[in-house]
Parts: sequence; C-alpha cells; structure tokens
Amino acid sequence: MLKKIALISLIGGTSLNSLAATQEVEITGVGISNSTKTVYIGVSPNISDTSCSGSSQVRISLVDSTVAREVYSSALTAFASSKTVKVGYDDSSSAECLLNNPVVQSFYLIK
Repeated sequence: MLKKIALISLIGGTSLNSLAATQEVEITGVGISNSTKTVYIGVSPNISDTSCSGSSQVRISLVDSTVAREVYSSALTAFASSKTVKVGYDDSSSAECLLNNPVVQSFYLIK
C-alpha cells in the first residue's frame, strides 16, 4: 500500500498540478531501452485525450528519474498478475510527449 502511494506522489518529480487525466488500463507489454533511455509500457485500451501521436504506450525517462525503475517494476508486476492500473498523464494540448507517447506522471496498481 505504501509503495502505491509513494509512486503516485513521486513520479519523475512532476507536480500533481500538471496532472490532468488518469485512465484505467491493462498492461500489454513492458520494456526498458538503454538506447532511448526510456521505460515503455503498452496499454489497452489506448490512452484517450492525448495530444501525443502515439497512444498505445506510455513512457517515462530513465534520465534524471529516480522513479522510472519503480514504475518499471510495478508495470512488470501488473503485467505478470493481469492487474489493472491507473495511469496519470497530461492531456493538455501542450502536454509533453516522449518518443510520441504520453509521459507517465502517476502509476497506481489496482487490486
């Protein structure tokens, strides 16, 4: 329980004020890339209301992020146990995209 709360409040140093949307999704795949320096998480259904051109994945940068590995671990857990997660992201028209995908701002594993 404490890990869930910590993930929501600490992701990437992002202010919760910029968090505009959350969506419940199932994890369809999880990866980590040294070449792009990102954790990428496949989601279903696709992320709605995003200005990013990609919506079948969410990403978080490994650069300057102490939480990316925690998100990776939580995503693997959700994927392996077929659990639903709630992903937070910025759905504004000026939202930051990472390799054309929404950036994870919060990640909550649902029971």
